[in-house]
Amino acid sequence: MACAYRISFSHWPPASARRHLAILAVHFFAAVAGAGRLEGQEQAPPAASAAPTEVARLRLHSVLADLLPSPDGKFVYVLDLSEAKVRKLDVADLRVVLEAEVPDDSVAMALTPDGSTLCVAAWAEPRTPDPGPLDAREGILQVLPTATLRASSSIRLPGAPLDVEAADDGSAYISLAFREKLVLADWRRGGLVREPATVRSRSLLRLHPDHRRLYLGSQGLSPGRFTCLHLPSIGAKQPIVPQRPPVEGRPEGGFFELSPDGRLLFGCDGTVLRLSTDRENDLLYAGSIDPFIAIGLAPGCPVFYTSGADGKLREYGYDTLQLRRILPLGCVWAKMVLDSDGTHVTVLECRPSPVHPTDEFRVRPYAGSRLLAAGDVVRYRILR
Repeated sequence: MACAYRISFSHWPPASARRHLAILAVHFFAAVAGAGRLEGQEQAPPAASAAPTEVARLRLHSVLADLLPSPDGKFVYVLDLSEAKVRKLDVADLRVVLEAEVPDDSVAMALTPDGSTLCVAAWAEPRTPDPGPLDAREGILQVLPTATLRASSSIRLPGAPLDVEAADDGSAYISLAFREKLVLADWRRGGLVREPATVRSRSLLRLHPDHRRLYLGSQGLSPGRFTCLHLPSIGAKQPIVPQRPPVEGRPEGGFFELSPDGRLLFGCDGTVLRLSTDRENDLLYAGSIDPFIAIGLAPGCPVFYTSGADGKLREYGYDTLQLRRILPLGCVWAKMVLDSDGTHVTVLECRPSPVHPTDEFRVRPYAGSRLLAAGDVVRYRILR
């Protein structure tokens, strides 16, 4: 049975405080036997392997949030919260190709599946000297074409955002930090803003590759939940959240990722769920792996990787969920982008000093359960 962990956070700090690094204690945990298998499948002992080799490093020493790959794999986009900038990096050598300023209180960004547009969600500056209660704060959605990174529009949001996902049709889906609403902003139709569904506040979002389903990971619930919204077109009826009971004894909720082929959902606590367009067969238990902070999945790649608070990299077979080997890192990867051939990864790296099980890792929390690295963008080669 996998060792589950959960991290709680306070509200997002003001811009002045956001310029300084915060320290979050992420305690070392050891991997335990029994994780990383399909139901009924025996687990073979993992093979030892050499540590990944560093290929390139962009030294920023900043608080970094999302790391998003372009569809062709040639670029990655990183949200730098310390400098309030988005950077477009050449994935081969991490050279900065373009950069643009974003609002000071940015919290998350999303890239459209076709790679043409970035959407950055931020807290808006208060309209009056007295900002009032947090649930009265508003937000901003900034839209940047990736060809230039020059903001093409800015849309006011009816609440402080927490997470955002973007579709090719101009739709951006935003969860709020302090209101139980999902916001739909359409930047191609004059900035139309709607609230098409009631969801848990502080939900994390992932858009399915078919663009017809939006998956949500709850926070602050016990037990946690993964749910799905079946998305309508603009102006259609409100989507319905299926009321699937949680899988008994299997942790859910919090940070998660979807596989590029749309078959599986990987929860940070190690639960793996199978996805389906059929609501009765959606979000069914498929297996388990070790808990993780970052996960690297790539289209067509037969393996995937996870990194955890123990400073180790784990390689799994995608079809079997079987743990193949464990690689030493000596640092924590807070985000990971895997190349399609599975031989290189680009990561947000935060490094403890010295490496010791009781050390605290340099990581920045915000109003969600994703971890934001205070460190560098690094590219590694993995020997296979």
